[in-house]
Amino acid sequence: MLFFPNQPTATHSGKFRHVFERVTGLAWIVVLMGSGMEEAPAQAGSKPSLRINYLSELPVSWGTSMGDPLQSIARSLSRAYARPLDYDLPSSPNENLTGAESWEELVQQIQLGETDLFPIQGYELVLHEVDLNIKPLLLGTRNEASQTQFMLLAYSPLIQNMDQLKDRTVLVHRDGCGDLVDYWLNDTISKGTGVLRKNFAHYQTVTTPREAMLPVFFGEAEACVVSVAAYKSVVSQNPSQIVQKLTQLSISEKLPTQIVACKRTLPLETQRQVLEEALHISWEYGDIKCGFIAAEEAAFNNLRQLLKARNPAAPAAVKPTATRTAQAAPKPSKRP
Repeated sequence: MLFFPNQPTATHSGKFRHVFERVTGLAWIVVLMGSGMEEAPAQAGSKPSLRINYLSELPVSWGTSMGDPLQSIARSLSRAYARPLDYDLPSSPNENLTGAESWEELVQQIQLGETDLFPIQGYELVLHEVDLNIKPLLLGTRNEASQTQFMLLAYSPLIQNMDQLKDRTVLVHRDGCGDLVDYWLNDTISKGTGVLRKNFAHYQTVTTPREAMLPVFFGEAEACVVSVAAYKSVVSQNPSQIVQKLTQLSISEKLPTQIVACKRTLPLETQRQVLEEALHISWEYGDIKCGFIAAEEAAFNNLRQLLKARNPAAPAAVKPTATRTAQAAPKPSKRP
């Protein structure tokens, strides 16, 4: 309340009241406009609050020094689609991120409709898209590449062909791709030797590409499996002789790695909003720049062919189209 020690005359008091009311009214208009301006961006940039689930307990054999890409993707999605409260309280009980302790638990959450988005390996989608009624929404990218290739390399002074690897030890770097390496080795070894992978050689998982390649380079191991990207990275940091001592016995087709999937029943408008937001979401895998693009069915053609014998009910490969970008943390349970 304002107090005026010198009471003005009636005429001046009326004028003063009139001016005071106008000023007060304008002040409230400014306050209300300010409140509206704070809310406007939230309305214009509104996005859904989504529940994110992922498999948090991985088999020990999947280990990599660069971390778990699925966990990294899940955390990034959680931050992007958290309820407003979660931005201030990321560790609150209301956080929208859940880690399943087994593949069976994750499947149950999907079937019960307790999750909206879930990062999984590409081959898990191909093997279970029909029985779980799920679809790929986003492809994870590393250095802008949404697919990977694996190479089987051997110590050239000793090994010249795949048959000579019989009963030898093969060092395997999975590059965060889980059992994808095994599926490819099953195919390439059986086709190259007529022997099943598990009966052909001994396999040892390592946590870095260098741990796979350098022992072969120095003649301490006979062969290794690494991704093409990892191979190029190691070669760029080591003597040129490394290329001369490593013989390429086989190389895979380009295969999708981590994806973000959803139930086919997720509202189309929500799917559209996720695709639009994906351009602005990044995730970490070591020091590699990672992001997302919209998932195209054609990206799974090679993987479907690789897994065809395991999943004859999977949809047939589709004709390739132009690549489209996304629009405007042990109870290890081995996954199928």
